[in-house]
Amino acid sequence: MLLNYNMILQIIEDQTTLENLRTFLQKNALPFHDLKLEGSVYLTYLNDHQQLVASGGLELYGTYALLRSVAVEQAQRGKKLGDQVVRDLITKAKSLGVIEVYLLTETAEVFFERRNFSKINREQVPEAILNSSEFKTVCPVSAVCMVYKLTKNN
Repeated sequence: MLLNYNMILQIIEDQTTLENLRTFLQKNALPFHDLKLEGSVYLTYLNDHQQLVASGGLELYGTYALLRSVAVEQAQRGKKLGDQVVRDLITKAKSLGVIEVYLLTETAEVFFERRNFSKINREQVPEAILNSSEFKTVCPVSAVCMVYKLTKNN
């Protein structure tokens, strides 16, 4: 699928492209060890040289999803590509019947607030999301927890 920015959107469907995503996330100082294909949707964005320049993913838990692995290569930052990644993930979540998208962040709270995510306490998070590796072991307790509630209008 072609996007603005002359990017190609790729859905991760095999271990080889998943490994490429892991390498990209590692370069961007984001968790990557616990990524899995089953029960997840990962999107990568390639430039016209087929280089991975942005990513994002959803772990699916019934009508809830955990947004993770949103990264944009340093040279592409400030060009609204992060907005595109989040919009695409929200659209995908909605198409899958998700009603709430959760995330944890240590560095991007303001970015997500500007995209209509709201800060919440961990006690407000559904048990299935709380039991994810992201909540249990990957992100520290100090990470900010946020939610985006999907409606017919967004």
